[in-house]
Amino acid sequence: MNEEDFFPLAHAFDAGESGDIDLVLRVGPIVLVCEIKTYLNANEPRRRHRILESLRDAGGQLESKLSWVRHNRAVLSQAIK
Repeated sequence: MNEEDFFPLAHAFDAGESGDIDLVLRVGPIVLVCEIKTYLNANEPRRRHRILESLRDAGGQLESKLSWVRHNRAVLSQAIK
């Protein structure tokens, strides 16, 4: 593996109705599609509950974006060349 095997997409990628794809990484033949969430802390039960709910929702968002990728491989392929 060398430098050419790694290609991060430097900006959010528009996946139409699925929303923006936060991060796309190509490592050789493997393409990683990532949903990024950040949280400062979960120091109280109510906040922890909201964060966990948000992470569950993020899983649904990622599924939607993966579906878009499966149906639009040519578009994504052009973006990460």
